[in-house]
Amino acid sequence: TLCILPLAHQVTQAARDAYLTSWVHRTAQFQYALANPLPFRDAPWVGTHNSFNSLSNEFSLSHADSNQQLSLTQQLDIDVRSIELDLHYIPQLLGLLGTRAVTVCHGQGPEVHDLGCTTEPTFAKVLPEVATWLNAPGHAGEVILLYLEDNLQNAAAYASTIATLDQVL
Repeated sequence: TLCILPLAHQVTQAARDAYLTSWVHRTAQFQYALANPLPFRDAPWVGTHNSFNSLSNEFSLSHADSNQQLSLTQQLDIDVRSIELDLHYIPQLLGLLGTRAVTVCHGQGPEVHDLGCTTEPTFAKVLPEVATWLNAPGHAGEVILLYLEDNLQNAAAYASTIATLDQVL
């Protein structure tokens, strides 16, 4: 009930549940099935921009300018199959005493010191939500296009990102 943007339609859990019984959901499922034999470049990908930047997450500076109302899991439930995660390598203000970590943040790039990134979650905390959805019953044949926007520009950050992908997925 708290997930509403000032100029947007309210998206609630009830709306998500209604979508799952709608003809639109059945059509999206049919489109994905029809696209299975197509080359990657010709397949349809329903996607969201800054997929992680949602009002459903705990508040942070970058969440004050959210792009989404639904969590990653809810987006995947309603047939989104292309998700975008913006990765930054920033000091963690909470818990790690300023240690830098790969963080999922809707902020400016490293050329302006990742302006807008504050207490956002780490990539290692966010990615398991995608893995959990993929491993849930009924999702064995699903494919997700994971777009990682690169704001890292650091060898240790790239190594950490690869290690997280290997460990989680």
